[in-house]
Amino acid sequence: MKKIINLAILTMMIAAMFAVSALAQDMGPMNISDVLAEIRQEQGIGATDTIDVKKVSAGELEKLGDSVMELMVGNNALHEQMDENLGGDGSANLTAFHTRLGYNYLSGYPNGMLNLMTGGMMGVYSGGMMGYFGAGGMMGSFGWGGLLFGLMFIVALAFIIVLAVKISRKQAK
Repeated sequence: MKKIINLAILTMMIAAMFAVSALAQDMGPMNISDVLAEIRQEQGIGATDTIDVKKVSAGELEKLGDSVMELMVGNNALHEQMDENLGGDGSANLTAFHTRLGYNYLSGYPNGMLNLMTGGMMGVYSGGMMGYFGAGGMMGSFGWGGLLFGLMFIVALAFIIVLAVKISRKQAK
C-alpha cells in the first residue's frame, strides 16, 4: 500500500513540475529569434533570407512586438504594467501597439524607448496610454480639468513675465 501511495505522490509531483514548466513558458513573451524563426517558417524562407513584412500575419507581428517590448523594457513586471496601461491582454489598443512595434522592428524603423513613446504609449498611432487631446488613453480627454489647468498655467506664466519685467526696471533705475 505504501508503494502505491508513494508512486501516486511521485506521479503527482512530476505532473505538477510539467504544469509549472508549461505555465512558465506561457507567462512571458517568446524570444525574438524564436518569433523570427516562426515567421521565416510561415513564409518558407531560410534563416538568412529577408522577411517580407507585408506577408507577415497580424498574429506573428503582435507576438514579435510583444517580444521586442519585453527586450526594450528589460523588466517583465514593468512590461506587464505597461501592457495593462495600454488596455490589458486581448484589448484592441494593446494588440495594435504590439503589432505596430513588430512591424516597425521588421521594417527597420528604429526601435528603442523613443519608439515606445511615439509608437503607442503617447498615442500617435492608437490613442495609447497618454491618449491625445480628446481621445481616450490613460489620461483620457482633458475636458474641463485640462482647460482649467491650461488657463492656470498661462496666468502663472504671464505673472512671472510681469514680475520679471518689474524687477528688471527697478534694477535699471
